[in-house]
Amino acid sequence: MTKSTTFPTTHDTASRPRAPDARDWRCRKCFKLLGRRSARSVHVNFARGHQYIVSTPVTAVCRCCGTLNEIHKTT
Repeated sequence: MTKSTTFPTTHDTASRPRAPDARDWRCRKCFKLLGRRSARSVHVNFARGHQYIVSTPVTAVCRCCGTLNEIHKTT
């Protein structure tokens, strides 16, 4: 009898919530993910493939609740 290995499909991994990460930039009111911080920049990813890499300071309005969010440094 051989042991079969199954790999998660895209659907399986997409339905699982991601673990919180210190690099996540989230809305201070509703906690929706706004971007990902790196050493020198913030990566913002919108629907339909729009992606921006910006340097700090960054100001964004949450598209879910409308709260104004700011980030002054990436560390």
